[in-house]
Amino acid sequence: MQSFSYKAKAELCRVPLTRRCCARAEAYGVLLYAGSFSPTEVRIVTESEDFAARLPKLFQKAFSVRFDAQESGSKSIFRITDGQKLAVILEALGYDPDGSSDMYKKYWPADVHIIGKDIVRFHTIYWPIFLMSLGLPLPKQVFGHPWLLQDGGKMSKSKGNVIYADDLVGFFGVDAVRYFLLAEMPYETDGIINWEWITDKINNDLANIYGNLVSRTVAMSNKYFGGVLENAGAKEDVDDDLIATVTGAYEKVRAKINEFKISDALSEIFVIFKRANKYIDETMPWALAKDESKTARLKTVLYNLAESIVIGTSLLEPFMPDTAAKVTSYFGTTVRDYGRIVRFGGIENGTKVVENPEILFRRLDVKEVVDKAHEMYEARKKPAAPEVKEEEKPEIDIDYFAGLDLRVAKVVACEKVPKAEIPQPHQRQSETLQSQKSFYHFSQIA
Repeated sequence: MQSFSYKAKAELCRVPLTRRCCARAEAYGVLLYAGSFSPTEVRIVTESEDFAARLPKLFQKAFSVRFDAQESGSKSIFRITDGQKLAVILEALGYDPDGSSDMYKKYWPADVHIIGKDIVRFHTIYWPIFLMSLGLPLPKQVFGHPWLLQDGGKMSKSKGNVIYADDLVGFFGVDAVRYFLLAEMPYETDGIINWEWITDKINNDLANIYGNLVSRTVAMSNKYFGGVLENAGAKEDVDDDLIATVTGAYEKVRAKINEFKISDALSEIFVIFKRANKYIDETMPWALAKDESKTARLKTVLYNLAESIVIGTSLLEPFMPDTAAKVTSYFGTTVRDYGRIVRFGGIENGTKVVENPEILFRRLDVKEVVDKAHEMYEARKKPAAPEVKEEEKPEIDIDYFAGLDLRVAKVVACEKVPKAEIPQPHQRQSETLQSQKSFYHFSQIA
């Protein structure tokens, strides 16, 4: 992060700005937000003494700056008060005009530049101009994603309805929040976010459909076969539809991702879990367990369920990484790469499931969540305790100081005052007294 200062008054650039730009102007890589001013030139005052000397290299990087405007005749002089790199996209990849890194050569230009829809103009007009001026390739695509609106309107601090990510994580956990935000962000329009909808979505999708499927499969595997998974080959026609649904999901998810329809991609993944839950109802493992002649069939059913969960969870891993790692470990395996995700039967016979898995997502009471959120908002409205400032004492001037009578004395002897009692000393006092013990009775020194 570039640091700016008020000491070196190096005028780095002069940039003409129009009244309506309101705005942005690019000068040697420094991105200026001119606000409502319409100055004829911009003067940058920087802390760094060698900033001007390094301009040939630094102008290829973009910075976002905050500054105050100070009128000087007919000109507005913008003095930087805080400097921060804007998008160090290139620098993060190791871009250097004198020779870029292998990582930059591998990842740039970006396949897609993802931004909020409110800043599409800047990232599709100004940012490409910066890159073109440097002779650098542009991102292949730019995707401006929609917003999440609260009950149809924007969040506002004045309304007191701002939902912070940290608050959501405190209520629901990281992966649950990731899932909701990605699942409820439509491709074409803005999404809706409120406490009731978040809770319902997590209860329905994560607790009921996904979490319940994982819990039932692990429990039945432990109950009927001591947690050992085995494909006994007792296949029936109903298995074909399940396997086709599971193995065909990857291409559908991939197609949705390539179209930036993230919500639809998640829906395709959850088709696997819904189909697996239906498979349980169709095969009725609890009924198979009552007939010893159906043991091989029961083993195959539970194996198919475990395999379906592992493949679906592997597809879910980019969206919910912690959950994916946890669930696959329940089935004695790890998240699969995409080369193995289209092949059914990856779990080796004899693999054991975990004995006592923790509940993935607990069902939450909507009213309790809403009430707790309301209490949180009310607490924020309470005024903060006033800051207690120490009274500042006026500084003395040199004349007052010169009038002080300061004297230095040398201790030449110490002796006990008759009938005076010495209080029990602390450690440091004790050390001092020990050094003067010839003047005290030993019984009075700790």
